[in-house]
Amino acid sequence: MTSVGYDLTSDLLAFGTYARKVRFPTIDQLFNPQQGNVTLRPEQSNNYEAGLAWSVAPKAQLRASAFRNDVSNFILNDQLNQVFVNRDVNITGFQVSGSFSPLPTLMFRPGYTYLDMRYPSSGFPVDYRPRQVVNLLVAYEPSPGLQVSSDLSYFMDQSVGSRSNAAVRQTLPEYAVVNARIHQNFGNGVSGYVRATNLFNSVYEYAVGFPAAGRTVYAGLEYRF
Repeated sequence: MTSVGYDLTSDLLAFGTYARKVRFPTIDQLFNPQQGNVTLRPEQSNNYEAGLAWSVAPKAQLRASAFRNDVSNFILNDQLNQVFVNRDVNITGFQVSGSFSPLPTLMFRPGYTYLDMRYPSSGFPVDYRPRQVVNLLVAYEPSPGLQVSSDLSYFMDQSVGSRSNAAVRQTLPEYAVVNARIHQNFGNGVSGYVRATNLFNSVYEYAVGFPAAGRTVYAGLEYRF
């Protein structure tokens, strides 16, 4: 990874990064009885990003960047045959995010991402990849060692191509997902948590005919040594 930065002012930083990454297939992608593919190759990508980071106030920051990722052997699910395959894709877009802490125990992190993901061979969009996502994370510490947090993601501008003609696109409904988490540190390396995903039981589909899981609640203990 290579990165450069330049202070335009004491509060404004211009930056750029380049990274070459490799990601290997997961065990599930290789050996899943229904969708696995043992011939999958590792993903290789060239990733470029440039942007600005602005310290608006001591406890308020803004960040904006544009990015491009050229990915060889990207691993995705072939919706026609329902198996994992390798495809070359180009990803371009931009992100705007912020962080604001009005109190030492309260933090807000809003964000917006525009992402265009296409096959370079045909120019068609990759199915089931939302072009626009709005995020909001809120974290609060009501007492030392106790953290309560929740995050919202709103997905828009998602489509899927017809099986007979990928140029014919079906627009999918927008949807929002809210997750929540309570984490308590008991000391001596012991902590506990309760986490809920899809808190409000939103009904949506990852793919046409494949509904996503409803509200799910997890609880557990952690020990670090």
